[in-house]
Amino acid sequence: YSHLSEEERQVIQIEVGNGASIRGIGAMLGRSPSSISREIKRNTWFPSNENESYRPYRPKRLKAGPWTGRYYIAGPAQRKADRRRSKPRKPYRLSHDRLWAQVAEWLGRGWSPLLISGRLRVLWPDDALMRVCPETIYRWVYSSRPLRERWARCLPRG
Repeated sequence: YSHLSEEERQVIQIEVGNGASIRGIGAMLGRSPSSISREIKRNTWFPSNENESYRPYRPKRLKAGPWTGRYYIAGPAQRKADRRRSKPRKPYRLSHDRLWAQVAEWLGRGWSPLLISGRLRVLWPDDALMRVCPETIYRWVYSSRPLRERWARCLPRG
């Protein structure tokens, strides 16, 4: 797959403004309708996104419904996409050697992931690399067969 270009986003902006359907826009760009729908949902812009002092209002002709109109605008959409692309997902937390060694030691003693997580916070309160939530420990243990065979029996059963 490939990311949408700025030119494609401009076409989406024009076609959404003209009231074209998502399927029609997808066919025009040679993209899946779900890609177009996801793009519009993710990158829809409304004024309060960029100006914190902006107060939304409801047009007087509407007695109920949305407060302020939402717009798909190519420029802000491209900026949001670039921002998301520039900071990809964080790496897996247990890839840090010192953290992994400590978690493995305590799992070997039969400590629960909840207890391990809490103890890490107490022993290293200022070290962000030595923090992990219990769910991450469970995900790590069950992530592959060798890890599961080695560590799952160390988890407490209740």
